[in-house]
Amino acid sequence: MFFVAATPYVAFGGGISCPKSFRSRAFECLITQFKVSHHGLAFALAQLEPQLMSTEKEPEVNATATAERVVGPEDLASALPLETNDEFPPVFATARMIGLMEIAASRVLKPLCGPGELSVGVTVDVNHTAATPLGATVIATARYAGREGKLFLFEVSVADPGGEVGRGWHKRAIVSSERLQSGAARRAG
Repeated sequence: MFFVAATPYVAFGGGISCPKSFRSRAFECLITQFKVSHHGLAFALAQLEPQLMSTEKEPEVNATATAERVVGPEDLASALPLETNDEFPPVFATARMIGLMEIAASRVLKPLCGPGELSVGVTVDVNHTAATPLGATVIATARYAGREGKLFLFEVSVADPGGEVGRGWHKRAIVSSERLQSGAARRAG
């Protein structure tokens, strides 16, 4: 038995068993403890490596993409109210800013998506620091910062002609479109 990233993996005769979650991660884990002969460890790693390389997908660290939009009436916070007593200012909505950030990040991952796959947003942690008026051009930039398990981490920002209006962090996952839609349909009852 040996341990990779504190998870046990057992080598049996002609192969190795390991969790699916490990197969999708980069082959850069540190072996922290092992209890096999040097020959047994080398054999186990040789069996595992082809699976990791064939399923591993990741953009280069610092890869970037952008998304640009002219702020229209539908992009304003004042377009968001659901009831007449909801009141918001006529400036670029935080929700629309986040959407633009997501589009930029998804463009970094698009070349990695196989047939029937797409990327989806999982978490967002951003600050909206300045108001942008109707008619101004806003540009979101997403910079790939690395992996956190199965998630892809991005530093995201948005700027208008006056400078930066928002900045933060965003995580995405690559998923099966069919599986995502069928899961959503089950939730609708």
